[in-house]
Amino acid sequence: MYESESSQGTASSSVSRISSPRPVDRSRRSGDKTGDAWTTFTLAFGHGQRIDSLAVSPAAPTGSDMTPHTSERAAARRLALGAALILSALLPSGCGGSDGGGFKKAVAPHVGARFAAASSEESGKPPPYAASGRVVADSGFRPAVDGFGFENYSSGYQDLTPAEVEDLFGPEACASGQGDTCVLTPPAEKLLSVENASMETGGHCFGFSVTSLMMFQGLLDPFDYGGPVTVALPRDSIKLQKRIAESFALQDVKRFRDEGLVGPPNAILNFLIKRLRTPRKENYTLAIMKRNHSVGHAVTPYAVEDTGNGQAAVLIYDNNYPILPRAVMFDRRKNSWRYEAAANPSEPSQLYDGVGRKNPPILFPTSPAIRPQPCNFCATSQRKQAAYNLVALGGDPVNHAHLLISDSNGNRTGYADGRLVNEIPGARVLPRLTVQNWRESPEPQYSIPNGANFSILLDGDNLSAPDTETVTVIGPGHDAVVTDITLRPGEQNRIELTQKGTRLAYRTDVGFSQSPRLELGLERPGRDLKLSVTPSAIAGGSTLTTTARPRNRRLTVDAGEVRNDTRYALDVTQIKPSGKPVYRRKVVRLSGGTTTQLPYKK
Repeated sequence: MYESESSQGTASSSVSRISSPRPVDRSRRSGDKTGDAWTTFTLAFGHGQRIDSLAVSPAAPTGSDMTPHTSERAAARRLALGAALILSALLPSGCGGSDGGGFKKAVAPHVGARFAAASSEESGKPPPYAASGRVVADSGFRPAVDGFGFENYSSGYQDLTPAEVEDLFGPEACASGQGDTCVLTPPAEKLLSVENASMETGGHCFGFSVTSLMMFQGLLDPFDYGGPVTVALPRDSIKLQKRIAESFALQDVKRFRDEGLVGPPNAILNFLIKRLRTPRKENYTLAIMKRNHSVGHAVTPYAVEDTGNGQAAVLIYDNNYPILPRAVMFDRRKNSWRYEAAANPSEPSQLYDGVGRKNPPILFPTSPAIRPQPCNFCATSQRKQAAYNLVALGGDPVNHAHLLISDSNGNRTGYADGRLVNEIPGARVLPRLTVQNWRESPEPQYSIPNGANFSILLDGDNLSAPDTETVTVIGPGHDAVVTDITLRPGEQNRIELTQKGTRLAYRTDVGFSQSPRLELGLERPGRDLKLSVTPSAIAGGSTLTTTARPRNRRLTVDAGEVRNDTRYALDVTQIKPSGKPVYRRKVVRLSGGTTTQLPYKK
């Protein structure tokens, strides 16, 4: 995933550079619009690899090196090609606004959700890219064969289940059971919810690109998903939908992100030319961002044309326009790239572009997708340096609030006065690679280093209408969630969380009452805990605090700073190794300024 690194942090020693032409200036704070964008939004993958320059020969390869398939696989591919093309012509075009091939489309609860869930092809397809130059690199991938025959979709399809989460992260993600019987740990369960919500409101573009390349590269077999080649696979295959969702979630896996390559356009172009000539070794997903970093898109590069005068076209499979050849344009003289995503010239421009070190494109290799991934949200990660807290906002993909995270030293990461900043040492901004129709603009996710207390400002200054939102924090062995927040334009709420995730405080804005649900999840030896507190309503200017005390086996509700009397529902769920849950509930009416507890047995 495209991400930014705190300007106050230092580059990891594992960062790889190729002939770096100049040092990186880290004196400016991330988010400074006048600063060096290499510092502000380099991906700085923290631990990823940077490419600053790479020279390649302009000659194009010939012969069998143009295809990554073994001779046996290539023969089957050629035999299937004619049938696949016929099948692809008969396949319906999938989209978030469709019925999902027999699946009932979820009703969007937000103002902008229906607008964002429309198909990217709703206003027509853009013209296909017309070949206009000399091919200098070609992997052999073809959208009409190796891409999916249906469009990137959003809601109405099968996304992650516990089995896919376990497949990604191993048995540590399960509190009990395995496969179809896996009962996820509380943090793993919240990660599943965050990823599925992101796909339902945004799309699956990253999953489409990675999965199609896994099949092209021979890491997955299309026959296992219902067809001889990728384009012939049925959209209504539940197994395929789950695989696409699992591939999508890789963008939020730290080790997979760290495999990403970032660099100025000319360096990325040269790297692609070299790699597309030897596709047996590796193939790449190309991640591109808008300049304001509000949203990103993932496409599949498969060939490069030299169109003359320093211009080059990287031919891509764009999963928002299945089968249709498209191209990202590179200008060597300006060291720039651009991609116009809008289907209709009469629509507002949907331009993705960058120059030099400002908004560089990113390449993700395919092979790491097949490895088991480290479980950064598992309790064992607390002892690892790589542990971090993932902060996510759930809500409308168009009309939503912004988050601003602050540490105890006053450093901030998120949106401050409408401007994206990143000041917390080691923090990363993770814009979503989801785009399904160019209209959505979801809030980025944020990676905050583990080991410090921090607060989160939920800022509704930019809202055009009320929105129901959820703030989720997932750390190693714990999670904290505030959900059912009905945020109105101009309203600001604040959330505070302690380092180990055992204390959660929620403060409402003066003049705005709320009826939120506060949740804590803890991974513990012997049994995991899910705890929640739900008030009927708390007045504006109130602070409600809930604390989990696992050693004393108590859930505490502190209404000491709540300005009104109201009823509270306290719930505790203990998950035994057998998978059998044990529930305990208490409903009580509290006066403002008082506390209560819910004890629970071991």
